[in-house]
Amino acid sequence: GVNRLLVSPDGNWLYAAGAEDNAIAVFGISGVDGALSPAAVFAQGVDGVDGLNGITDIGFAEDASLLMVTADANQSLTTFERNAATGALTFTGILFNDDLLGGPAEDGLLGATDLVEADDELLVASMSGNRITRFEFGDVTVDDVDRRLPGAIGTIDATVLGQPLDAPGRMAFDPDRARLYVTGIDALLLLNLFGETPVVVERYLVADHAVLGGVSALTLGPALRHLHTFGTETTAEIGSWARERGSRCPLAGTGDIGRQQVDIVAGGQLAYRVDGQVQPNATGTLDYTVTVENPSASQELDPSDNSATDSDPLTPAPD
Repeated sequence: GVNRLLVSPDGNWLYAAGAEDNAIAVFGISGVDGALSPAAVFAQGVDGVDGLNGITDIGFAEDASLLMVTADANQSLTTFERNAATGALTFTGILFNDDLLGGPAEDGLLGATDLVEADDELLVASMSGNRITRFEFGDVTVDDVDRRLPGAIGTIDATVLGQPLDAPGRMAFDPDRARLYVTGIDALLLLNLFGETPVVVERYLVADHAVLGGVSALTLGPALRHLHTFGTETTAEIGSWARERGSRCPLAGTGDIGRQQVDIVAGGQLAYRVDGQVQPNATGTLDYTVTVENPSASQELDPSDNSATDSDPLTPAPD
């Protein structure tokens, strides 16, 4: 039976993956009434096609010029070139988990369950490997033909995040603020990918939200304002989550502000209130300066406004 559906960006083609059939079927979509018409079937072992045993997910990459496939039984990531006009697929390459041994993403396709395009990278969730594998595309010559194929560049795991990432299953990505939602065995994680090192923004525990038990599907709603989850372990309910849209920073603290992780939306602002004690006979000015560093230097448009100083004149008070 069908376990994954994918519609082309232009709405003209539907791709249906069958984990038990080890195949992908292509259907044309009528622009008049939405009716489907069979166009092609691509099956494991037919015409040299590989990597379709136990398909777990399919997704587009490189402006939908490629169709990517993860397969649990193959422990693989397969690449098909896609003809946007005809919807046709051409098998161009496959990466097996064994191909990653000894590299920066070892076991990155072990129990691969989901894939998502995140800006210039392709992310693959490895449930058995307890990690998310990062791939980027490059030009590779195969049989004298230039192909766009993925190469592993690293992983996101407990070591990188500084906290557990157990059995990542499903993912959803918001490119606007580089936010990645990841389901795990005991929590839903929200990661910030804006910068060289991913950061955990929030962790929603299954123990606190029963609807997150055994999530089998995860998607962002229209205008990216809601996240929808579908759980299967303890409940079959659909969870709808309103997404935070404003700036974010720690609510309070004591001592040196230090290097805090903050998020400031476009047009937003971050205000610190500092309380302390000053000697009654103090004179001069009390200055406090806060400086921010953009984790992505390439997206820094105006570094001149990355620092602000508050100056308060001190007036001696009588005893």
